[in-house]
Amino acid sequence: TQNPERQLLTNVGIFTSACGNVAYNGGAFLKPFNKDSYFVCEPVSNIVHADHLQEKGASFTAFREGRPKKEFLASTDAWFRPVNMYVGPDGALYIVDYYRQIIEHPEWMSEEAIKSGDLYNGSDRGRIFRITRKDAVPATWMKGLQLGEAKDEALVETLSHENGWWRINAQRLLVDRNSKQVVPLLIQRATKDPSPMGRLHSLWTLEGLGKLTPGLIEQSLSDSEAGIRENAIKLAELHLGTAPELVKALLLLHADPDAKVRFQLLCTLGFLDTPESAAVRNKVLLDDLDDNWVQIAALSAAASQTFSLLKVVLSNYQHDLPAYASLAQRLASMIGASGNLANIRPLIEQAASIGSKENNGWQAPLLEGLAEGMERNPVPNSILKNERSAPINMCFEHSSAPVRNGSFHLLTVTGIEDQSQLKKAIEKAVSIVKDSSHSDEKRAEAVRFLALDNLAPHVLLLKKLIVPQEQPSVQLAALKTLSRIPDHTVTNYVLEQWPGLTPEIREAAINTFLVSPDRVSVLLDVIDSGKVQKSSVSFYQRVRLMTVSDERLRSHARAMFAQNEEEKVNKEYQQALKLKGEPKKGKTIYQQNCAICHQVRGTLGVSFGPDLGTVHNWQPEGIMANILAPNLSIAAGYELWAVELNNGESVQGIISSETPGAITLKNAGALERTINRQDIKSLKTLNISVMPAGWEKSISHQQMADLLVFLRQNN
Repeated sequence: TQNPERQLLTNVGIFTSACGNVAYNGGAFLKPFNKDSYFVCEPVSNIVHADHLQEKGASFTAFREGRPKKEFLASTDAWFRPVNMYVGPDGALYIVDYYRQIIEHPEWMSEEAIKSGDLYNGSDRGRIFRITRKDAVPATWMKGLQLGEAKDEALVETLSHENGWWRINAQRLLVDRNSKQVVPLLIQRATKDPSPMGRLHSLWTLEGLGKLTPGLIEQSLSDSEAGIRENAIKLAELHLGTAPELVKALLLLHADPDAKVRFQLLCTLGFLDTPESAAVRNKVLLDDLDDNWVQIAALSAAASQTFSLLKVVLSNYQHDLPAYASLAQRLASMIGASGNLANIRPLIEQAASIGSKENNGWQAPLLEGLAEGMERNPVPNSILKNERSAPINMCFEHSSAPVRNGSFHLLTVTGIEDQSQLKKAIEKAVSIVKDSSHSDEKRAEAVRFLALDNLAPHVLLLKKLIVPQEQPSVQLAALKTLSRIPDHTVTNYVLEQWPGLTPEIREAAINTFLVSPDRVSVLLDVIDSGKVQKSSVSFYQRVRLMTVSDERLRSHARAMFAQNEEEKVNKEYQQALKLKGEPKKGKTIYQQNCAICHQVRGTLGVSFGPDLGTVHNWQPEGIMANILAPNLSIAAGYELWAVELNNGESVQGIISSETPGAITLKNAGALERTINRQDIKSLKTLNISVMPAGWEKSISHQQMADLLVFLRQNN
């Protein structure tokens, strides 16, 4: 797109707005778009995207066939806004172009966009594009299209048309007319039409006319075409109440070679509750368990079958196949949410009955599932008072981290009513937290365990853990646990420690502000004051701030993140925006001044600062402002840090990576230094960009115009 209009909300290669989806069934395109093609409009990026659908079990997978780096339709016109699509009677793809200058939702518009006067530009316009093969005939079908006047017999013939528009409208007209005289012809075509689509539409037309017989359904269940068998199962489902003899024919499909047929069979078996149907359901499920949709289909059975199905899964459990864990957790969640103590109690006992040295694989998903379900539908704590001891012991003693986490999750739902039991457990957790000989993982788990009790006595301990010398996992656990105290304890401490919080901890720290209106207000105020930079707030955190329920805070956040500070930067340099630039000259300027620290799409320089290939969708004034005033908006992860070591040495640089035991600083020229956390005396961010200021003294207005054109190239 040349001169893209306004802001784009997502990175290049990610949909901002997906709409107008259509599967092509017109029969008139050439490869790779003639079959199994799926089209999606993307009006913000001015494109129409195309994928090829390929069978994948019960569903599909999508990919670009033959055009890995090209869109189906890409416009240079920033006003091109495709929003909907249809396949026409001629097999052409018709695209509705909304044709507007600005298409952002009002929720996300900047003040600049609102005040520009451009919001309604294009409201008196619009376009329809007709996409065809190069050798396609003109759209003559619009002259005299009279399908509604066709005779019934002609409509039956049309059910086999290669274009889906004709088929579906012929079927609609036959059903609307209640054309009973064509029933014999439809019955014949339902089994003998050489076109699978003809057989398919004949069956559903008969259903619409109320003339589909169980015998014809049963015959279609053995059709040579998998899609017909799949639809025949759906039709059989509609007739099970009046034609129970269909059940026997359905059960024979458990070994069908097509995954979608087996999937539909599993969905339909959810309506049956007999030993025979349960046996077939279990076989189909276990044979195709790796398919996530198959698991979901099995869960559609009556709730009365859930406990027995879980027994089948556990008795056949294979710990090396993740699908078993997934299904066991889903089923346990349903049982936990049922409130049926007769089922819940034995499952808790079963999950807690295995010793700490044994890991059978199903313990963790069983515990997690029960906890999830009981969160949705809590049972009285007093009823489960005898089921606490084992989960507490497993939290500390079990060799498997997932089992320990599942036990903790269950305890967060049920609580620990026995105060003596709770006191002993908390004392044990504190001792583990303070003992650095334990693994980081166990210490972090023990920190989280403290949240089962009153946290007030542990505030000082938690604060001492949020320091650069501690492992990130322990810091994060302490931060999240401290955040559970409903007052401003965590916000005040985070702001005190902000200069020393590393990038990984900062993101979690920002999240501690997003839990209540009071904390959100504090966050917005400290960003206004400059104590916390806007760039520290991620895209998704900004979205949450701009959608809070409190109107005052919402308005404050929107004004903050949509404000345009670019023209405040060196007003005299705004002249460069009016000059015509030359990309080749701009590339030379880039190589002379920028390549020492930046790359463009992974090439043309040194990877130290942000890759400048990501800014081509920015407005020119935004790029220029950040060049002239690097501290205006420091990209997250590229702040300059000062580290003071225990030996008195001071080091500065960008934190390029963090591990549990060390941080790595990177400096210009790609020089790196790894520092052990235990060697750090203090760590703080300087809130300044590594990029030097003073560019207005080194390049002219014309050179700036050239550089901007080069950086905004979309290639």
